[in-house]
Amino acid sequence: MTGLGEPSKMTWVFDKEKLGRILEDASYDVLVTDVVYGRKEGRGVWEVFIDGGGRLRFVATTTPSPPRGKRVIRGGRRYSLLREERGITNIVCQLATAEELAEVLKDLEELAVGKG
Repeated sequence: MTGLGEPSKMTWVFDKEKLGRILEDASYDVLVTDVVYGRKEGRGVWEVFIDGGGRLRFVATTTPSPPRGKRVIRGGRRYSLLREERGITNIVCQLATAEELAEVLKDLEELAVGKG
């Protein structure tokens, strides 16, 4: 509590290296630039973007059914067509500290697979 009777607020610190390590510990491939980016494949593709203000965006891309392909001939040329359907789920939240990222990732991954 602060002296004014209000809960104290933690100040966000954009620690790119710490965020990157947490993502790597959770089996994400990581790229650190002006944002921290993580990518993980498993039940589809999961991507995490964290900007300097602590805003996190999680994108889960899934393929709900197998691709369907066919071959066609037009004008004497052969073409191979492959049709895929994809589902995309976007989840956003605000991090208060870098340390909470590990717990947030668990929640996001559960939400992405429909547990929540």
